[in-house]
Amino acid sequence: MEGLPESEATTKTAHNRPSSRWVTVKSKGGAYKHINNKHRLQHCSADIVFTKFFSIFLNVFENSIPLKKCTVNISTNYRSRKTKEWYTPQLGQLKNTVMLYSSLYKTSKSELYKDLYAKAKCKYRKAINEAKKLHNIVNIEKSNNKCKKAWSVINSIAHTKHKEEITITPEEFNKYCIQSIEEISSSIIKPHENAHSIMDSCFEKLPPSTFTFTEVSPNNILKIVKNFKPSISVDYYDMSCNLLKDVIDCVIYPLTFCVNKCLVESKFPDIIKISRVVPIYKKGEKNCPASYRPISMTPVFSKILETIMYEQVSAYLGKLNIISDKQFGFRKGKSTTDAVDSLVKLVLDVFEARDYAQATFCDLSRAFV
Repeated sequence: MEGLPESEATTKTAHNRPSSRWVTVKSKGGAYKHINNKHRLQHCSADIVFTKFFSIFLNVFENSIPLKKCTVNISTNYRSRKTKEWYTPQLGQLKNTVMLYSSLYKTSKSELYKDLYAKAKCKYRKAINEAKKLHNIVNIEKSNNKCKKAWSVINSIAHTKHKEEITITPEEFNKYCIQSIEEISSSIIKPHENAHSIMDSCFEKLPPSTFTFTEVSPNNILKIVKNFKPSISVDYYDMSCNLLKDVIDCVIYPLTFCVNKCLVESKFPDIIKISRVVPIYKKGEKNCPASYRPISMTPVFSKILETIMYEQVSAYLGKLNIISDKQFGFRKGKSTTDAVDSLVKLVLDVFEARDYAQATFCDLSRAFV
């Protein structure tokens, strides 16, 4: 294939592809043919250049780590092995005591042993609950993300219950999402003014200026990828952030060329617009599409281009002081904590001035549309 890199792919693990795999690609010549001869692609559009690069990458990726069907056998004593973390020797002694009194009661039918058996069993159950509680508290306190760990504990307990069979098909869920968008769009009252006139009236005193995307260096892209949070979640192409981190050094130069081509032409390639949508259960009937919220898993390569665009647009808007200081969402150095702190300070100032404070809170439903 024209433009295919001369490389050797060494697969480290190829078992469960979506969850645990990584590949190291070693280039013989240290560079790719289509970069050494990139002048051939100078006159091609950004969409064509990126599509060609991505197709080559996927070809190497699929050949290096082919999908394999795996059969997973879950042992019947799996739960007992998990409980070894919190199951103490003291609990083992209590269990032996319970079994002893149970055996004595069955053989003698004595009311004394029956009473001792009931008390020992009750004490054993309480000790188990306390051991589980202490084990969960210790794990949560040791975790770097206590909130995430707490929810992990809650979900692990909830998942032990009987799971209801879900009969919703992908087509039904997709139809529900499309209908939701159409319903909300039709219910919105359109203003008389368009966005351009509103922006012009709000920022009419700003000096005239034009915004253009600037090209980036390989080091900029390397820094962006290294700052991605580690994740094994895969996108539509079965790629994860962890995989991208492992192979980014091998594709950094052709990728930089493709990204700069997209920035110069202000083009977002169609091939990385395809997302993998995962429905997440929220509340309500589990066989009702309205009880789920779609989470979009965008391609990992699109995250690079999105981050570059975000940084350059944010820097431009910040330079002109267009964004309000009260905008806390989706801004570097701002968080919901800052928003709450600002509200509390405002309320306290109003109380000190013996005045009234009024706030309006909006809760958006079906915000995914």
